[in-house]
Amino acid sequence: MVLGAHDFESDDHQQKIQCTESLSLSIGSSAAGYDTFRSMKPTNSPSQPQPTIPLTIERLADGGRGLTFHDGRVVFIPYTTPGDVIDARLVTIKKRHAIGELVTLREPGPHRVEPLCRHYGACGGCQMQHLDETTQHDAKRQYVIDPLTRIGGVARDQAEACVEQTCIASPATGYRCRASLKIRWVRDRALVGFFAPNSHRVTDLKQCPVLDPKLFALIDPLRRLIGELSLRERLPQADLTCGDGADEVAVILHVLRTPNGRDRAALERFAERTGIAQLWLQTGRKEGMQALINHRPLRYGVTDLQLTFQPGDFTQANPAVNRWMVAKAMEWAGRGKRALDLFCGLGNFTLPLAQQFEQVLGLESYAPAVARGKENARALNLTNARFEEADLFNAQRVSGMKLDEWDLIVCDPPRDGATLIAQRLVEAGPERLIWIACDPAAFARDARTLIGGGYTLEEAIPLEMFPQTGHVELMARFTKCLRDVD
Repeated sequence: MVLGAHDFESDDHQQKIQCTESLSLSIGSSAAGYDTFRSMKPTNSPSQPQPTIPLTIERLADGGRGLTFHDGRVVFIPYTTPGDVIDARLVTIKKRHAIGELVTLREPGPHRVEPLCRHYGACGGCQMQHLDETTQHDAKRQYVIDPLTRIGGVARDQAEACVEQTCIASPATGYRCRASLKIRWVRDRALVGFFAPNSHRVTDLKQCPVLDPKLFALIDPLRRLIGELSLRERLPQADLTCGDGADEVAVILHVLRTPNGRDRAALERFAERTGIAQLWLQTGRKEGMQALINHRPLRYGVTDLQLTFQPGDFTQANPAVNRWMVAKAMEWAGRGKRALDLFCGLGNFTLPLAQQFEQVLGLESYAPAVARGKENARALNLTNARFEEADLFNAQRVSGMKLDEWDLIVCDPPRDGATLIAQRLVEAGPERLIWIACDPAAFARDARTLIGGGYTLEEAIPLEMFPQTGHVELMARFTKCLRDVD
């Protein structure tokens, strides 16, 4: 069973340890260097420094943290593994649980490995590089099973039976095709990278094994560009995105003021030096995006289709897992007359469904994604695919939906899940559902509604969308239970 701090006191389940850069030198498989490890104290740490205590890590908790017990409390310690014998210091102490920091590794557990990245622990992007891949995959399966039992009300033996092994469809490195990099201009140099854990400090990346090499290759040129700009202190973020093609790379620079003529010349030189396909400026929300360079489109493949997208569109960060996920969904879907795709985006599922169903409708609240879906349908000559703008969190809109008219419904909601949709599905009773989720707890809540309303959870598959991190996504299929009629 995977436990999280939210199982004990939910207000504190997001409390994490802030780590200094020395951690990146000291969380490998050997004990050398652990005496130098220290963490920055959380704001709610005990008023008096706590003594170190000897502990043995028993299992993994959510997010890749180690879990053990001390003085009647559950203790969570980041960057530890089952079997680790450690000295730790408690930095947050509550009635039923505590959060600690690793001080010294006395004996490494059998699942500990050397991290891939020099920044591991100082950078907040990854949480599980110190675990071997099998342990990561097994843990993520449990991250799906546990909330299904705790929140979803599914018996543990049933959850174990219906949750498959974690899908591993991509390498553990070089998989990430989009990233939002934070930027700070500090002491006459540009820091470009991800935030440190539980902090707004930027870890200046000299290495990033999980990024697609096409994206990592832009970081040094980006530093050089920032130094050439007059607005260098007004440029907090750069979004990097790539398509399937070797030359399909785009950059969005978030700027807090309009670049002057000299800045624009520097931006054009950056685009020429790097050979990127697109360069955009964004002020405020996505509606404020402006293309400076737009040489080539970005594309990604699903089934035998090539979908065109813009860098501001939502696409999955792991193309290989996305291809596997869509192919599995099409296998589950089979062929039929009418399919509905909720939260459809630019048509990641809608357009492949149009190859297997006579009529397909995709509903999405983000207007540019709806427009992109229509463009792709026209380009692919999928005349049976329609896209409409719809707010699927609006109770009045959802209550009026005729969901019983569809042979299959695919639902791919954002992180918070789809409470209203699940309730409406129970009322309407379509026979088959395919559900995609990026948060197991939200999925478990929606699954409880569906199961309580007469659906059977047939199968759930954890998706290793973000290797080396504590994040897991999943896909599942439900069928409506047919009751005997007297």
